[in-house]
Amino acid sequence: MNMKYYLVLLISVFLSLGLGIVVGISLEGKDVLEKQHNTIAQQLEEEFMGIRNENRHLKDTVTSLQKLEKENKELNELMFNAMIKNKLNGLGVALIEAGDERDFSSLISILKTSGASIESSITFETRLFDQDEAINEAVKASAQIGMDKEQLYNELAINLMDSILEGRYTHLVKNLNQLNLIHSSINVQNSCDAIILVLNSSNNSMEAIAKFSKDFMELCWENSIPVVVVEDQEGNLMNIDQFRRMGISTIDHIDTLYGKLSLVSLLYGNSGNFGYGDGAQGILPEELFPERQDTILDLNEETRLESDREDIIMEE
Repeated sequence: MNMKYYLVLLISVFLSLGLGIVVGISLEGKDVLEKQHNTIAQQLEEEFMGIRNENRHLKDTVTSLQKLEKENKELNELMFNAMIKNKLNGLGVALIEAGDERDFSSLISILKTSGASIESSITFETRLFDQDEAINEAVKASAQIGMDKEQLYNELAINLMDSILEGRYTHLVKNLNQLNLIHSSINVQNSCDAIILVLNSSNNSMEAIAKFSKDFMELCWENSIPVVVVEDQEGNLMNIDQFRRMGISTIDHIDTLYGKLSLVSLLYGNSGNFGYGDGAQGILPEELFPERQDTILDLNEETRLESDREDIIMEE
């Protein structure tokens, strides 16, 4: 009995000891996990604080850069206006837009700042040049044409030139205005010394606008009116090589400060093809405002020879 009692007691002691060890290890393990959790939480908090401070610093930097950009933009605007002010005094300009997809109204304020008088500002709706758009019966009647759209664009070029030269709308142009196919921010007033032709349409109108532009520029040649063809960086209607062969000055980045300076420079007396596209001479003329010549404008003197014009027409 005594031996059995001591044996059971001894076993109980060892079991209690083992149980104590297990409980102790468990409690110690929980403490370790808790310490690790606290350590990780502290590290995450420190990293979060670092990211928040960096984010605050970046926001301050962005705000500073935006302020600097605004100041630079205002300074550029002041310098630009001072540079072009009254450079085109006495020059009458007609602004013609082939298409109406984007806003080119800023050209009017540039021309006014430069001292030019805007004798007309006419915008043709894009759908007028759309290949899928049917010709309106009223347009057919006023233009005295059939279903041939090429003839329509030829008549359109002729009527536009007549309107500019005579200082009043022809019957065809009036009908187009009534059908909301054209609109004018500045009605035709007097004949002009130079024309700005804006290409402002999509690829679906490329062929029609090319036809209209070619016919219209031929009429400009005949009437000795210089033309500057422009489009913005989103446009892709301009064939610089073709215009250069025709002796037409071009700008393919008119929406940039460089393009606007180039425009005033070309109207002042320079000539050339400027922009970022293939075939461009650069983004700006080498000399923006050279010494005034005898005439206000002489954009394409050498390329206007009759023999050259005939060669170009034959190539087309």
